[in-house]
Amino acid sequence: MENICIVYVPVSSLIEAEEISMTIVKEKLAACTNIIDTITSFYMVNAKITSSDESVLIIKTREGLLERLEKRIIELHSYDTPCIIAIPTLKVNKEYYDWVMEKTT
Repeated sequence: MENICIVYVPVSSLIEAEEISMTIVKEKLAACTNIIDTITSFYMVNAKITSSDESVLIIKTREGLLERLEKRIIELHSYDTPCIIAIPTLKVNKEYYDWVMEKTT
């Protein structure tokens, strides 16, 4: 039985999150996405700590699509080095599992 994964992807804006979401769901690389708008990220640039506002995509997909999904996100993403982290699930209820399998290819 194929596993379902949650994929965490910060993006530059709500608009970018919506555009990526629409594309990957339409292309059946994801069953659905959730968008968390306006988080603040801190990171190093030229030895200085900086921050920026971002949005986060939480993507539900099947494990077998991770490589294709990653490639597509990289094509659509505005960052040179986007963060794409796949998180395995320990338990998924059968009805939701079946739905994700039906909505992805």
